[in-house]
Amino acid sequence: MRKLAWIIAFVVAVWCLLPAISLAAEEKPKTTVLDEVLDLLLERGQISKEKYQELKEKAKEEQKAEHKARSLFTVEKGRPTFRSADGNYELYLAGRVNTDFTAPEDGALTLRGEKLNSNFLLRRARIAVGGKFWKWLEFYNEIDFATEDRDRRVTKPTDAFLRLNVIPALSLTAGQFKEPFGLEQLTSTRFLEFIERSFVD
Repeated sequence: MRKLAWIIAFVVAVWCLLPAISLAAEEKPKTTVLDEVLDLLLERGQISKEKYQELKEKAKEEQKAEHKARSLFTVEKGRPTFRSADGNYELYLAGRVNTDFTAPEDGALTLRGEKLNSNFLLRRARIAVGGKFWKWLEFYNEIDFATEDRDRRVTKPTDAFLRLNVIPALSLTAGQFKEPFGLEQLTSTRFLEFIERSFVD
């Protein structure tokens, strides 16, 4: 439970610091054609400095409104995804539930001679949040509500990591995540035919 509290605190801290970080990392605005035309008109003395500043401010407000309108909400790979218009910021939600139900024949017995009853198993009940900032910093947090620990259900984080994408061929990952060994181990349970992986994996 303490790990879960740390993960939640970390996610909240990142979202609280995001506006300040984004201001610091904001790129220098690119010069638009409108800016060049206004500069040219001012240079030739066809508009006053006051009118120049007024038109500049108006153009900036219109660009902000257009940028806000272009922010996207889509559903990708079955996940609701929020993305900024410039593609620098992305946030998505994910989750899955894996269940198993067994219904034995009438009169079936266990190896110890006990009556074999129907059984319903909640194997996984996971919710996750992930995203990226500035295209080079990714995060992913996933919590499982159906983990068994000494015959009782506990809430446990399965993944909680940050990834720094330095270049396409090089990335650094820190946190709790699957080690990159074994194809089946790295394949999500969303894409497996059965709810359990093979013993040889």
